[in-house]
This record gives sequence, structure tokens and C-alpha cells, in this order.
Amino acid sequence: LLSFATIIYINVSAQHTVDLQQKATTFYTKRQYDSALIVYQQIYQSIASQKASVEKANIQFFYARCLELTGKYKDALLMFRQAEKTYASIQLIDKKWITTQRIASLLDDIGEYNASIETSKLALAHYTQLKDSLQMAFVLHNMGFGYYHAGKIKEALDCHTKEILLLGDKDQPLLARAYNQLGNIWAVDLKDN
Repeated sequence: LLSFATIIYINVSAQHTVDLQQKATTFYTKRQYDSALIVYQQIYQSIASQKASVEKANIQFFYARCLELTGKYKDALLMFRQAEKTYASIQLIDKKWITTQRIASLLDDIGEYNASIETSKLALAHYTQLKDSLQMAFVLHNMGFGYYHAGKIKEALDCHTKEILLLGDKDQPLLARAYNQLGNIWAVDLKDN
């Protein structure tokens, strides 16, 4: 009888988690990040002690994104680092490196420019080894901002120039942002030289 009750509880609990995930996804998709954050926090609290899994890593990632999008940067950074470790432990390497890129971007947002640059360098080395030019361009874009915010204008220009060469016609919005950033640097920092 106890085993039967345990199975029923597990099934009800699992269904409750699925329902909460659907609710969180709906809020997130509608850009209602405050509401999504509350639901992801509830889900995470219920699965935090579970062993590493795809579900746990994804919850950690989206919980971190909601923290980031609601301005809770330091909490977001901690949760992204947990997601990064979980993805690595379950061998979801692509998602691990996407999370590493989020960490680099967030480090830049909170003013830890050198840490952002170093984290970006790790991601860049990974994507260079894979010869993934699109992901290399994304990393270079963020790294360029890290260098720019650290006052290293030449390095920022180099990153955005390499980014443009890698992109070609693969991602027009990112290409436009790269040219825009180069224009900003030339106009503001280099006085149109």
C-alpha cells in the first residue's frame, strides 16, 4: 500500500512539475519575465536536489535567463554557472557552451570586463576548434563589447572586424549590429578618423 501511495505521489508531483513548466514557458514566450521567474523558481526549488538531468539543466538555464531579464544579475550569474556545470556533467556540450556565452555577456553587464573577455576566449577557442564560424562571430561580438567597456578600443575593433568577416551573409541582424558598433566606435571614440 505504501509503494502504491508513493507511485501516485510521484506521478502527481511529476504532472505538477510538467504543468508548472508549461506555465513558465507561456509566461516566458509572452515576455512576462517577472511571472516566469516566479514559476521557474518554484520548479527549481522542487527539483534542486535531483541528480543532473536535461530537465534540471534547462530549468536552471531559463531560471537564470528570467533572473537576468528582470535585472537580478548576480543571482542570474550563479544560476547560469549551475546550468553550465549541469550541462557539462550530462555531456550536452553545445548547451554548455551557449550557457558559457551567456555568462560572458552577463559578466560584461555587471562590469567584470576582464572576466567577460577571458570567458569569451574559452568559448572562442571551443568554436574555433569546431570551425563554427557563426558561433565564433557571436562570441567575438560579445568579446568586442567586453574590450570596448574595458577601454581597449583596438581590441574591440579587431573583434568586430573579425566578426564581420566570419558572418558573411549568415546572420544579417548580427552583421548589422557589428557594423553599427564599429560605426559607434569610429564616431565617438576615434572622432571619425
